[in-house]
Amino acid sequence: MHLRDLSRDRHFRHGAGDMLAFGPGLAAWGLVTGVAMTQSGLGVGLSILMSLTVYAGSAQLASLPLLASGAPTWVVWASAFCVNLRFVIFSSQWRVHLGHLPRRRRLVLGYLLADLNLVVFQKAWPELEIVQCRYCQSGQIKSAAALLKDTPKPTNEDIDAIMPGNAADHNFSVKMRRMVHRSV
Repeated sequence: MHLRDLSRDRHFRHGAGDMLAFGPGLAAWGLVTGVAMTQSGLGVGLSILMSLTVYAGSAQLASLPLLASGAPTWVVWASAFCVNLRFVIFSSQWRVHLGHLPRRRRLVLGYLLADLNLVVFQKAWPELEIVQCRYCQSGQIKSAAALLKDTPKPTNEDIDAIMPGNAADHNFSVKMRRMVHRSV
């Protein structure tokens, strides 16, 4: 699918419409972050470059006082890295749905997808929600990804075998099976 084909894709149009609801908030956040960057002395050019490379406004805002105070570069990088760790968590959520795509496409999508996209996605596909405790969700996703890597078309028995404790402890086996089968 090419970029020009997206406007004809009903899923893309639906998702774009859902994201419009976040437009005013995103615009306000962008304005606040942009003003903060230019007022801290970065200038318009560096502010735009930072927006394109650092990406997350929260990481940009966390970095500004450090830059203004002359903190060592490694401290700025470490702070931005810690603030952006949430994207690692988001990527584990997306892995099940995007893992089959070519690397180039995953990289582009990985740059474009963030927390609000994940919220909209989860609301659009509620049947993929899995009730679980917050401690084992990443393990479930890793188990499902490993299963799909080794077994492209797993059976219900394959799914249950790789996650027996999870299914027994959390009573989610039907939804987990549906999610894994849908990811194929």
